[in-house]
This record gives sequence, C-alpha cells and structure tokens, in this order.
Amino acid sequence: MTSDLPPGWNSPASTGQAAPIMTQNTQEHTIWVYAGFWWRVFAFTLDYVFLNIIGFFVGLALKPSAIIQWHELSLPGTESDEPSVTNVASFMSDGATILVPHLQTAGLHQFSLVMFLLIACYCILFEASPYRGTPGMKLCRIEVVTTAGKQVSVLRAALRFFVKTFLSFPLFFIGVIMVGLTPRKQGLHDIIADTLVIRRRREQDVIFTQHS
Repeated sequence: MTSDLPPGWNSPASTGQAAPIMTQNTQEHTIWVYAGFWWRVFAFTLDYVFLNIIGFFVGLALKPSAIIQWHELSLPGTESDEPSVTNVASFMSDGATILVPHLQTAGLHQFSLVMFLLIACYCILFEASPYRGTPGMKLCRIEVVTTAGKQVSVLRAALRFFVKTFLSFPLFFIGVIMVGLTPRKQGLHDIIADTLVIRRRREQDVIFTQHS
C-alpha cells in the first residue's frame, strides 16, 4: 500500500538517499508535499489575525490600561543658599523643577499572561487534535505530523511550541529560516520535536519528473 505522506520514515536509514519531497495515494489521488517557508508564513499570518480578534475580546474583559503620569522633581542645588559652581545660576532658577515620566499600568501583566496561555493552548491543542493543525494551517491545507506520519501528542506539540517560542523566533529567527534550508522543510522546533509539516496539493499542481 502506498503512503499518502512524503516518504522517508519507513525507508532504511542505511540507504543514504534523501527522501523524495512528494508521493501520491493512487486510491484517493491525494498528493502531499513538505510545506514550504512562505506557505507556513501565510498560515502564521492567518492565525495571528485570529488571535488578535480573541485578544480584543480578552482586552474588553480584563480592561488593561497603561497611563503615563508626570512627576515633578526639584533640580539638584536649586534649594541651597551656599554658592557653588553647581548652583551659580540658582538666582535664575530658584526652586526650578523638572517633569519625569512614569508609566503606570493596571491589569497589563494579567492580560499578557492570559494571552500567552491562550496562544499556547491554541497552538498545542489544535496541532495535537485530529485536525493536526491550527485554523490558519487548515485554511492553507497544512498539517503537523510526526516523522512517522502520525498525529502528534500533546507533549510533542507542547515541546514544538515552546522551542519555537523561546528558541526559533528569539535567536534572530534562525530556527524559522531553517524551514527554507533543510531538505524536509523542518525548522529548529520541528527537528527537536521530531515533526514534519506537510501540505495537501491538487494533483494537477504537481509536476512529476523522471530521473534516469
């Protein structure tokens, strides 16, 4: 029986051959390819829009605020009667003060924590569900699977999310750029979590070539 996923996980490791990037299920005529960099960026953008809509309603519920308040501080030496180099012009600025900005927040930390937990649950639970991907991924016909072609577990999806959040993105996006450089389009988070990101394509969109 032919697999409908990009092959490579069931082939012997000793062959030394790179896995093909596509295959075809002759029964359902379903073609899968490794999801490329820009398709994954597009899916991420859709999820970003969805999460911002969720964040809007969370903000209405928690009502976080950030206000700049100005505090008045006296200039050094302007209140002293003793002559010195530092207050030689004190007769011109007696009692002079400066305004110092101070950011005062209310509920901002709670909002940030709630949003982080929502984003984590959104990514982890959707990827570990039978949908095998977030809503943005599904709209782009993208799925996350293990390198054995199976549905990922919650723990594996969590590992993938936290590596992506704290390594792939912060380190100059190197872990994300790797998607465009690796043979099976894996980012750093995919390599560490042992996952693949694949995309369903229409048969007529794929051109098969024969090698002599």
